[in-house]
Amino acid sequence: MRPLGLLPPVLAMTAIQTHRLRSVARNLSLGLALVVSACASSSPPPPTKAPEPVAASVLQLSYAVEVAAVDSDANLGDLHEMITQSLMEGGYAIADSSSSADVVLEASLVSTRVEGGMTVYVNGQERVQRDVKLTLRAHPPGDGRVVDQTTRAFSIKEPQLPRTEVAGAVNDIGASQHLQSYAANLAVEAENAAEAKAAAEAKAAAEAAAAEELAAKTRGCEQLTSDSTERLLKAFKGDLEVSLRQVAGIYGDTQTWCDVEETTNNREALWAAIAEAPAPSSDKGTPRLTEMAKKSLTRADVEGATFIRAMATGKKKNLVNEFGLSMGTTRRVALIVKVGRESACFEVRGDWRISTLHEDRDEPEYVKLDWYNGSPAAHLVQCPKR
Repeated sequence: MRPLGLLPPVLAMTAIQTHRLRSVARNLSLGLALVVSACASSSPPPPTKAPEPVAASVLQLSYAVEVAAVDSDANLGDLHEMITQSLMEGGYAIADSSSSADVVLEASLVSTRVEGGMTVYVNGQERVQRDVKLTLRAHPPGDGRVVDQTTRAFSIKEPQLPRTEVAGAVNDIGASQHLQSYAANLAVEAENAAEAKAAAEAKAAAEAAAAEELAAKTRGCEQLTSDSTERLLKAFKGDLEVSLRQVAGIYGDTQTWCDVEETTNNREALWAAIAEAPAPSSDKGTPRLTEMAKKSLTRADVEGATFIRAMATGKKKNLVNEFGLSMGTTRRVALIVKVGRESACFEVRGDWRISTLHEDRDEPEYVKLDWYNGSPAAHLVQCPKR
């Protein structure tokens, strides 16, 4: 056997390389063992946080999604679709539009590219680290008042937002106490609105029934309104003129009155006013004046008015024209008439004229009554004692 130093050069080099190879293999095995050991001893990644429970009242609200702003250097996916999908998977009700929703989820996204990070391409798509902030705000439709909001910050290298982060943001909003309180308030408002609607419908039904009942009671009869009664009572107290035809119908028996509370009460008030009526004018009458007064009252054609007496209440005066020429004489008179079969008397005033006017040549002497509202003017008085 030759000494090592006497081996051929090729054999000597092979031995040296073999030694080196064995050394490298041994070191590589040791490194792999250390890596495997380190991996075996490291703790596993934390489990995904379970979503918080969402109250049934919150789920029953209807939701709409609006994307307010997206600030990003890349398209990270359809944020509107991701939020809507998360709502549907979470059991939330989806509204047809923002205006018909109970809650509007307004989303905004800010994506910032991390400078100095390593860029990797996988299947031709860029993989770069980005810091992302996703904000959701819940507010009533058409109202900028924020019910609740949440912001989630995370980093990604994928070309799209993680759906788990989007679903987590939706869950953060849905499980909040603020949204539960908002849902409770909406339920109270809806209940109050339903009660108010029911009360309004009940009131309308009651009014309709009352109107129908009143209509049934007032068919074929006359009503006496409170407004008319108040005007008459005011005129009686102020010795103001009223329509003789109107009071003859009220105090007389020519009309059929409706059996309703308003009419009954108003007729009683008008009958009570007779006790406070002033005394009639007192003066002398003449047969000629009585004749003229009866004729004038007959011509007035007031049904239910009965003549009692006539008297002169003023001195005789000359009747003159616009040139100051005498055209006869005139004198103020008062006729006392009774209406109906009860003791209701009225004083009708006028002028007793003896005229020389050409137009009065066929009837130069007559009583011209004062008129009011298409009827002789009347003033309530006490019936004279005979």
